[in-house]
Amino acid sequence: MAWETSKALLSLFSQLGKNDNYRSEIDGKELIAMAIATIKEAYDVVGGRYILVECEPVPGLKKLYEDNGFTFLQESLENDSLIQFIRFIDP
Repeated sequence: MAWETSKALLSLFSQLGKNDNYRSEIDGKELIAMAIATIKEAYDVVGGRYILVECEPVPGLKKLYEDNGFTFLQESLENDSLIQFIRFIDP
C-alpha cells in the first residue's frame, strides 16, 4: 500500500517511553492506548486521519506497534535511522 504522507493530515508521536523505575506499573500496550486516546481527543477538535510513529528499528518496538494496529510505512526520510509506522484513526 502506498501512502502519501505529504497529502494527509496526521498526528505524530515520535517518542514514547517510560522510566525503568515504573516498568511494572504500565506496559507498552497501555502507553500506546493512552497516547491514542489523547490523539482522539485532538481529532475531535482539529481532525486528522492517521497516526504516524517513528521509532528505532528494534524488533521489540516493531512488534509492539504492529501488535497495536500500526503498519510499517517506510524508513524515515531524514538521515536519522528511524523507521515509521502508520495507523488510521478510528473516530
